[in-house]
Parts: sequence; C-alpha cells; structure tokens
Amino acid sequence: MIEDRFTRIEELHERGEVRRIQVQPRGGAAYEILPATGGRDISSGAQGGRGAAGQRVWPLLSF
Repeated sequence: MIEDRFTRIEELHERGEVRRIQVQPRGGAAYEILPATGGRDISSGAQGGRGAAGQRVWPLLSF
C-alpha cells in the first residue's frame, strides 16, 4: 500500500504478478486499474493503442 495526502494505492499481487491496482483519491471516486498481462487483451478499439498500460475501471455496484 502506498499512501500520501492525496491518494491511496493498493496492489494485489498473485504469483509475483500485479493483478489489480486500486486507487482511492481523497475526495474522489475510487477506481481500479487492471494491468495488461500476457494472457489478457485490454485493447480498446481497432488500433489497440494502450500498449503496456492498464485499463481503468470504475465499480458500479458494491456488495
């Protein structure tokens, strides 16, 4: 976990790989980043120009 005055970041590691990154900005909506891995295609559109970056997702419902 990394935390400063403005943001809190938590990483989920599984077998040495980063699987999920949760970002909680102070005073803002939390979101997750799903990092690109060898077996996951996160391309958006025909070009797929995301490269090694992750895909940002916002949870709609939480139970």
